[in-house]
Amino acid sequence: MLTDGIDLPLWCDQLELCVCGHLIHPRGRSMRLLRSAWVASSLALSVIGLGSASAATITADGSSPLVFGTTLGAGNYGTVAYDFNPTNTAITFTVTLNPGFLFVSGGVDAIFAFTTNTGVSYGPIASTGTGGTNAGWSGIPDGTGTGVKMNGAGNFGGAVTHDGNGGSQPLGSTLTFTITSLTSTELQLLQATGSGQQGLLDHFFAADICRVVAGTTNGTCGTGAQTGIVFDGTQPSEVPLPPAAVLFGTALVGFGLLSRRRKQQLNATA
Repeated sequence: MLTDGIDLPLWCDQLELCVCGHLIHPRGRSMRLLRSAWVASSLALSVIGLGSASAATITADGSSPLVFGTTLGAGNYGTVAYDFNPTNTAITFTVTLNPGFLFVSGGVDAIFAFTTNTGVSYGPIASTGTGGTNAGWSGIPDGTGTGVKMNGAGNFGGAVTHDGNGGSQPLGSTLTFTITSLTSTELQLLQATGSGQQGLLDHFFAADICRVVAGTTNGTCGTGAQTGIVFDGTQPSEVPLPPAAVLFGTALVGFGLLSRRRKQQLNATA
C-alpha cells in the first residue's frame, strides 16, 4: 500500500490509525473523533473568557451587598437597592446598613457614591435610624466623571453628602434618594475607576460608615467607634472556574484516550 509516497505494509490499511514514519494518518471513524475533539476544544478556547466576565454596567432593578471595607475589612455591612423607573430615566436608591453600623461623614468626599453614564439631578435625600435626618443633605456632582474620591474604594462621578462633619456624628442607618437623567437618556450605573482597595475595581458603590462599639458615647459613633469606607464587589480569587475550561479539559482527555487506544492497537497487531 502506498500512502504519501511511502510504501507501507498491508496491515497498516486495516487499522484506523496508520503510522507512516513519524506521521499519524487517522482513518474513518478515528478522523471523525479527532475532528469532533478539535471542534470542542476550539469552542472552549473561544468562550473561556466569557465564562469569567462580569457585567460592567447595571441597567435593571436589583441590589448589591456591601461586603468589603478599606479599613474595616470584609464583612456584611448592608445592601444597596436600586429601582429603575419604567423608562430607565430615574433610579431610586435605598441604602440599608445592617444593625451595628451607621452612616457618618468621616472626611472623604461623600457618604455614599456611585457613577452614571449621563448627568443627573437629585431629588429629596433623607435618612432614618439613629441620627437620621431629612435636612443637610445634598447631591454632588452630576453623576459622571471621576471627581468623587472614596479613599481606597476608587473614584466615582456622583455622590450624596451631608453638611455634618466628623466620624462621631451618626447620620442614620437607611439612606434614600432618587436621581433623574438630565437629558432623558436611559441611565446606567457604572463601575468605580482608579486604584481600588486590594485591586478590587469591579464594584459600583461605596459608603462612609462607622461600626458601633459597645461602650461608645450614646452607643453610636463616639470615641472608640471604628470608621471606614465599605463597598460592594467580588475578590478576583473567588471567581469560579468557567464551564468552558472544563469543556476544554474534557477535549484534552479525549485526545489522550484516543491516542492510547490507537497505540494499543498498533502494539497488538505488530
